[in-house]
Amino acid sequence: MFEEVNLLFFCTCFLPGIQYIRGAITMFRTLYFFFPKVYYSFPVQLLLNNFRRTQVLLLCWIIVFAMITGNFGKYLGIPYLFLDPEYLNRVNFTSFFIMGAVTAGFTTAFHITSYINDGHRFSFVGTLPKPFTKFAVNNSLIPFVFLAIYLYEIIVFQVNNEYRSQYGLITSVAGLLTGYGMMTLVFYTYFRLTNKDIFRYVVCRIDERLKSSVKMTRASAIKKLDIARKKQVRVDYYWDRTRFKPVENISFYDKATILQVFDQNHLNLVIIELFIFALVLVLGLFKDNPVFQLPAASSFVIFLTIFVMLSGAFKYWFGGWSATVGLILFLVVNYLVGEDFFSRKYEAFGLNYNTYPAEYNIRSLQHLNDSAHQEGDRRVTLIGLKNWRKKFGEEKPKMVFLCVSGGGKRAALWALSALQRADSLTNGALMKQSILVTGASGGLIGASYFRELKLRALLGEKIEPYAAVHRDRIATDNLNPLIFSLMASDLFVGFTQ
Repeated sequence: MFEEVNLLFFCTCFLPGIQYIRGAITMFRTLYFFFPKVYYSFPVQLLLNNFRRTQVLLLCWIIVFAMITGNFGKYLGIPYLFLDPEYLNRVNFTSFFIMGAVTAGFTTAFHITSYINDGHRFSFVGTLPKPFTKFAVNNSLIPFVFLAIYLYEIIVFQVNNEYRSQYGLITSVAGLLTGYGMMTLVFYTYFRLTNKDIFRYVVCRIDERLKSSVKMTRASAIKKLDIARKKQVRVDYYWDRTRFKPVENISFYDKATILQVFDQNHLNLVIIELFIFALVLVLGLFKDNPVFQLPAASSFVIFLTIFVMLSGAFKYWFGGWSATVGLILFLVVNYLVGEDFFSRKYEAFGLNYNTYPAEYNIRSLQHLNDSAHQEGDRRVTLIGLKNWRKKFGEEKPKMVFLCVSGGGKRAALWALSALQRADSLTNGALMKQSILVTGASGGLIGASYFRELKLRALLGEKIEPYAAVHRDRIATDNLNPLIFSLMASDLFVGFTQ
């Protein structure tokens, strides 16, 4: 009886603890065997490789992440360009379709640059069917997270700020995903038709000697071949379609042949990059056509895409010297900018450029500010005031000074609307009694616009200064053409007009 009590006491007190310890041991064993599989998987190793070697690409991703989440340029309205893109003065399926397409292009440029610069560190990829596609799929952790957050931010913004209906919200999301999917499909089809795996490569060149092929590769291939042989990144599993597959032993493959597979893929990727450059140049020729004036955010993404490709090419060709060469290039460009080498002539509307330009220096400014000029200005102003008073036939007519505030497009629309309303209520007396219009920024644009309308009506033109069409015109988007012109024209000084 006593032994049974002791056994019961032991089971009651210690058995749960033993079971807990066994469970903990089992969990740690599972983590012990599971962690290496995750850590040495291809997606994780590519992510770590991006942090180690491609900080410039990560910086580009950080910028767009910060923009869509409102952590960069919020007070300038930059996030709204991504969350509510406007195309041809409309936010609709087409505007989001364009955003999806350029986002897919930026993602593809990221994959291309990573593949060209670091693909040789993962030699097993060269032995797989469709190597670039496999590489891109496993390199999609960052793009996938970005796309998910982008969709979330769009939905939140459209619901909470734009009060979009369910149909409008579905249309916007469908436009983004359709553009992203179609552009990705175009790139995938091209790579599927052009890129070769190691088996197709060997079959196509079975009659050529390997040594002669190796001699024809670029000088940088020597370093890449050394990396392919000695400095490989360990990868145990890679994602293929619907599941992870173990990496097979590739020791029996010749590293030089694998490297040539990468080189053949690189050529096709360079063709894509050249196509994007050419497309931007062609679009620049039609920058004055509203159809080609893409949403401002998409123009910025295209600019980032070009920057990513240039940085990748720079690192690929100069390798460890890329930082030094980049610094030298920066100093050279900075010097040329100081010498006005890249300057283009922009003519201000209303100025006569057929005469000799006025001097602009300290001496000329002091001359214009001397007592004689001040007295001349005073006399001219006095004559103008007397002529203004003669219009009313009274000694002290009411004099109105207009002052408008700045604030960009909103201030311009507000100033125009307020002046239209006030002048119409006074039967035109407001502008007739006004002697001066002053202010800043957008408000002056609206005031100048209304003043021009009144002047043309006074000169006999068939124009209605108070019509709503003028408010629609001044509220029309002009950021898209400005940003697009900056990207497609000013970015390539000397190539476009």
